[in-house]
Amino acid sequence: MKRLEKNYVKWFEYYFPRFAKKKSGWFHALIAYLLIMNRKIRLLVEIFRAGGKSVHIDMGIPLYLHLAKKDLKFFLLMGETHPKSKQLLSGIQSQLQYNNRLKNDYGEKYQAGDWSDGDFTTTDGVKYMALGFNQSPRGV
Repeated sequence: MKRLEKNYVKWFEYYFPRFAKKKSGWFHALIAYLLIMNRKIRLLVEIFRAGGKSVHIDMGIPLYLHLAKKDLKFFLLMGETHPKSKQLLSGIQSQLQYNNRLKNDYGEKYQAGDWSDGDFTTTDGVKYMALGFNQSPRGV
């Protein structure tokens, strides 16, 4: 685990074999590095269609920060609409609930309740929330 946790791409490819059917690109490693190393960053990511943007940015990197680095307390996912953002957040939810590799190595993070709302907290207190662009994140 410690060896994998030193390298996001290797960590991602081990814990998410269903998504990592091909090797991650150099740009995935660069995006992960920039997001992991910078607590405050503005980053515009443009990658070709089916280039793994959502898988890495909306699921892999947040889970890496949460589980491997223990450096995530709150994750707000903004999407074009609230339903679309909830759909993207569902990737994290399903991995926390059903990914046996994650559960075996990091423990149970799923907390009973209705996770379909796009607003949930894990057993270790990390809060995940989904909003649409037309919704105000005020007070969050």
